[in-house]
Amino acid sequence: MDQKITKTVEITVQRDTDGDGIPDITDTDDDGDGYTDLEESAKGTDPKDATSKPTTGISPIADQTVVESNPINEITVTTDDPSATITVKDLPTGVTYDPSTKKISGTPSVTSWTGNDETKDCTCNRGQGPANNVVTRTLR
Repeated sequence: MDQKITKTVEITVQRDTDGDGIPDITDTDDDGDGYTDLEESAKGTDPKDATSKPTTGISPIADQTVVESNPINEITVTTDDPSATITVKDLPTGVTYDPSTKKISGTPSVTSWTGNDETKDCTCNRGQGPANNVVTRTLR
């Protein structure tokens, strides 16, 4: 007598969003965008979407006002992403950025006064994360 036996086999498929061979359940960066799933969740971005990346924030920098021929108070530039590359641009003559110390310092020299100008603002720093997200701040 032929007996039929039915067996149910359960197959579990584990998602691998970025195709790196590591299942999302154990992958710390599901979408392969360079940010961990924890970082993305904390910053409100989608850890399953490689185009959804956290922005890099520059730590607050207080505005400074200096009288002509006086130095600025030294500024340390930091970001909320330790792997960010910090670049500084458009500093006024006499003010420099030292990437080894991450500090802006010096005495601004403004020679472009026109008409009734009484102040000059300068946009001078930005932080850039591994996803090339750029944040710019203006020093006054």
